[in-house]
Amino acid sequence: MLKKSFAFVAQPHAHFRVKMLEAHYDSFGDKTAEDTHLTNHILRKKLRALDASFVPLDIASKTDYEDGRQLSELGLKILNGKTEINLKAALKNSIVYQGRKHYQDFVEEVMIDGVKKKRRTKLTKPIYFEWDGHKFTLAQEQSLVDYLVIRSLKEHPELLENLQEKGYNVFSDRRFSPKKSSHSLANSLALVVALIKEDLFEEYANNVTLLIEARAYH
Repeated sequence: MLKKSFAFVAQPHAHFRVKMLEAHYDSFGDKTAEDTHLTNHILRKKLRALDASFVPLDIASKTDYEDGRQLSELGLKILNGKTEINLKAALKNSIVYQGRKHYQDFVEEVMIDGVKKKRRTKLTKPIYFEWDGHKFTLAQEQSLVDYLVIRSLKEHPELLENLQEKGYNVFSDRRFSPKKSSHSLANSLALVVALIKEDLFEEYANNVTLLIEARAYH
């Protein structure tokens, strides 16, 4: 089955540090590990065919490449107080809803058949994101993900070191759709690589305003 995937290319020293491109490939699906392996192999070949300098990596929790799993939203971990949570949970916890409520404020304990269970009440309208005291508008969700990814990589320097040693510069995201998705982890990783190659990673990691401005051109 012919499918389309989006990938994000790191472009250091360019006006646009991240470039999004499309790759059409034959998909075997993801029903088995072998299916996933074949699909990812074909997609990587397609991306390399576009540019011989591309070193692609598929970012997904179920990819057949360990590096891609470690850098996925379930693989990347970040401190939330004294507890370490994955990036998916961090993004959910960062949403501030009307009434200045967070996601956990909508979870209540109820008794069902004599057993205490947790139940989520109806969420109100999200109004912005907040993490570590830094606020992001709803339109700045990609910048929030950039920040969370960078924080996670700084807390786990072995992942950052591996990212540099392997030389990855293109990150594919088979679930991403520009019309439906408000952010992409692959996009953030491409930005990280561009900043590293420009020797600006630490500067941007310590300045949220710079991170947000980096997306103002995208």
